[in-house]
Amino acid sequence: MKRTKLAGALGACLILGTQVANAAFIDGTLALGGSFTPINAGSSPVSLGVATGIDFTADTGVVVSSSGDLSFAPFVTLAAMTDFQFNPLSPVGVAVWSVGGFTFNMDSVAVNTQNGTNLSLSGIGTVSGNGFDPTTGTYEFTAQGTEDTAFSWSSSSLAAVPVPAAVWLFGSGLLGLAGIARRKNA
Repeated sequence: MKRTKLAGALGACLILGTQVANAAFIDGTLALGGSFTPINAGSSPVSLGVATGIDFTADTGVVVSSSGDLSFAPFVTLAAMTDFQFNPLSPVGVAVWSVGGFTFNMDSVAVNTQNGTNLSLSGIGTVSGNGFDPTTGTYEFTAQGTEDTAFSWSSSSLAAVPVPAAVWLFGSGLLGLAGIARRKNA
């Protein structure tokens, strides 16, 4: 009976000891600025009030501010920007920006305001890169005309971090030592 319990404890240690520790989620914000041309589904320039897509000028943006895990990017660092259609979102999951080893994929979009001078989009997107787990957060794209543009992404969700395998192994070792000490005292 005692050998069965010992074998079970060793088996549990082996199973728990093989778990892989995950990387951390991204916590921070990144704001980009730049200019763009409003376009239609055929990628032709149109007025902001009837646009269905964004064509970033020279396919670049510039870092305006950053914080947390994304604070690697100093002010005016250039970001690669990818044009996209927002009404409807096409393609879903488009990699809209990339800077400093991080990439943002747009997963959803809502048009909050659209008229001849203002455009406001928001939604959910995922940032990944630099050894972090892909992290979902919210984004906002705002434009007053085509020169005064802001694109910001943020995440402050703190996900549960799994207990590393070493802690499980250490704990099971302590239990084993307690069992041996108890056995000697009996």
